[in-house]
Amino acid sequence: METVPLAVLSERFDEQLWKHVGPQVEAGRDSTVSAAAGSVAPLLVATLWRRLQRPVLVISPSAEEVQEWHYDLQQLCEGASVVPWSRQPRQLWEQLRHIDGMQAQGVETAWAVSRRRNVILLCSPEVFAVSLPAPAELQQQGLCLYVGMEYVPEELQQQLLRHGFQRVEAVSAPGDIARRGAIMDIFPVGWDEPLRVEFWGNTVESLRCFDPETQRSTARFERVEFLCGVLWDHAYSRLWDFLPPETLVVIESPERVRQAWVQTGDTLSWEMLSRWQRLILNPLGGGGTSLGSASQPPVGRSVVRLVEELRCLMERGYEL
Repeated sequence: METVPLAVLSERFDEQLWKHVGPQVEAGRDSTVSAAAGSVAPLLVATLWRRLQRPVLVISPSAEEVQEWHYDLQQLCEGASVVPWSRQPRQLWEQLRHIDGMQAQGVETAWAVSRRRNVILLCSPEVFAVSLPAPAELQQQGLCLYVGMEYVPEELQQQLLRHGFQRVEAVSAPGDIARRGAIMDIFPVGWDEPLRVEFWGNTVESLRCFDPETQRSTARFERVEFLCGVLWDHAYSRLWDFLPPETLVVIESPERVRQAWVQTGDTLSWEMLSRWQRLILNPLGGGGTSLGSASQPPVGRSVVRLVEELRCLMERGYEL
């Protein structure tokens, strides 16, 4: 049996989805799409991202749905920078270092939006209430390292310490820095794993991420960029201060998003979104262009029920 990658599957639906929705979005008009249930919604966003080559912001009602979007779009948008930002359980390191993890993740998100072209940003309403440093200040905090670069290790270490990093014996949490001879471990805020920089004299010889518990390398790089700041004294901006004017704002389940937004008490950000072109995705009915999709029937973990559902679809003329 042929296995079809999700990215290929997305391309097969590309023409149909673009025909229904593309002309309105391309013309710069706000649009509403109904009956966009299940995987149809991320398939549509993937199509628009490929065709328009513009930044996309997807707003979902909850952190759980943000993670679902992240999984789908990572599979569907090959080569895209898909950046999720949603509230996560407070970690011990946040309490010990007096760092606001929600803000730290937001700073990294804002950095990604400002540095990468055609990024896909995924978030839930509560993130719009998080204070961030001004875009100009954030740009000044960027640090780029690449293999072959000349950088005196002592100067790099002092730069990070001045901006709030803490020297430790072994890095274990964002904001930590450790040095052993020609090896410097840096745990940037917003990263899931620390970065190991190996020097040969004053030359950067290698860059790699590693697992702090096993010390095993997980990825190697020729070039990395990260924020050398940890603490921010002047944080008065919001996420919308970083959105390019050509950003397409996709709002999933608008009534639920609006309810979640009201609970945050941040009504200004909702009003500010009218500055960008918006695409409303309604999983059910509700006017606009209907894609005619329906939620997939639940099968749990039963292979038998899955086979039965597939058989019923084949009997109705569908092809697998």
